[in-house]
Amino acid sequence: MEMEFREGFTIYKKGIGPVFACVHTGPSFETPTSRDDNSDTVASLCWLEMNGSLVFSNITRKRLFGIDFNRSMPPKKQALDFYRLFENDIEKKGLKKYRERYGWVASNEQDYSKRLSIYSNFWSTIRLLGNFIIFIHRSFTRMKNYPNVMDVITFQGQGVDKKIVEEIVKKLNKKYQPFFSDIESAYKGSVIREQKNILDRVEEKFQSIELSKIEVGYRENMRNDLNVIKKYASKRLFARLERNFTKTNFILTSKNAMKNMPTPHITVESIYSGRLCLGPKRHLLGMNKVVLVIECNKFINYWHPDIAAQIIVDMVRKIKSVKKYRNMGFGQTQILKFLKKEAI
Repeated sequence: MEMEFREGFTIYKKGIGPVFACVHTGPSFETPTSRDDNSDTVASLCWLEMNGSLVFSNITRKRLFGIDFNRSMPPKKQALDFYRLFENDIEKKGLKKYRERYGWVASNEQDYSKRLSIYSNFWSTIRLLGNFIIFIHRSFTRMKNYPNVMDVITFQGQGVDKKIVEEIVKKLNKKYQPFFSDIESAYKGSVIREQKNILDRVEEKFQSIELSKIEVGYRENMRNDLNVIKKYASKRLFARLERNFTKTNFILTSKNAMKNMPTPHITVESIYSGRLCLGPKRHLLGMNKVVLVIECNKFINYWHPDIAAQIIVDMVRKIKSVKKYRNMGFGQTQILKFLKKEAI
């Protein structure tokens, strides 16, 4: 095994294989959620099983203190202008838009050049390490992400053939269905507990959970939670929640929705589309590489990292096996027929 400690990230190499990368594994600055709960654990288990390369960011994604490799490089002027806004935590909507697009801010030109050098080195390294690249992230255990155990992002087929991945995921859901059934009760209970913790945190921060009284980022996430709750909860309970928007009613309605929700399972671009994965889009797509992003739920990352890793390993091996059909000249329709007949 080889180890390389670069500025901003670390590389582990072991034989020939895929590249597993975690871009949000740095320290937790300001908030615990600025780190990617155990995505590194799952990625390391995949790497130990399949060999290849393992890449971890070792700096925070917080724009003021580090770099978010998952976003684009900012124009120098904007990075300098927004530094003070982030430092003083003002103009919240502007900060949210900036975070969605750009990976850092800078206190001066020297700071900007330093961060740009680290960012550029990270992506040039990822490109050189291999042609099958899997980014592993964490998704939150909350209502808006249910019934997701992990969501697979193909960049709408630009990173890898989406229809082929969908067929593979169908087989994986069937193979791991007994496991998903076993964890269903604990998983749903974890979602409810996390949702209660989120409401407590919001109330502590804003002295209210009313959507009109909380910041834009919190408000958007809460609305997404409510969209899922509305889909599965009884109309009577949801109407009561709308009339009387309290923590108690929110949790009661969430519990009711959970009773009608399906068993957790793997999805393909159900929760995430890859819209914000601007780093991989800019630096990897269109370069004859297979690029996948896998958002593993926090619950499975922590309690069942070995199973999460095995699911990913099964998926990667099956995607790699499709190459033999490509080399034989078969098209997508024929490959899908073969996949439907094969075991996984």
